[in-house]
Amino acid sequence: MSKLSLCLTSLVAAIPGGILAALMVMTIVSGFNKMPTSVTVLAGIVLAISAFVTVLPLGILLFGPRAPGEPEEKGEELAAVTADEADESAVAGAGDFGDEEFATAEIETEEGFAEEEFEEWEEEKK
Repeated sequence: MSKLSLCLTSLVAAIPGGILAALMVMTIVSGFNKMPTSVTVLAGIVLAISAFVTVLPLGILLFGPRAPGEPEEKGEELAAVTADEADESAVAGAGDFGDEEFATAEIETEEGFAEEEFEEWEEEKK
């Protein structure tokens, strides 16, 4: 999940938090002298929490985690492939995949079956 999508998702809580913060400010300002101390303290705590929830999307946008593939700076987007990555891709692309040894080797498939189990599964499927 990217930073922007996480920020937009947190708006679900930030919008009601902003409304609650505005209501708490109006409550504290209008009846500060008439309210008992315990209610004033409780209203202040609710105001602090709702204000925190309201500014949380901004904090996520500025200081939030980066997505795994997201570059740290714009200059890194255009970075060249390193020599190690180039060697690995050349080795992976070079080879004859039609070899009989490769086709019959015990490998894990996407479904998690070994080659023999996959063949049995295909026969049962027919």
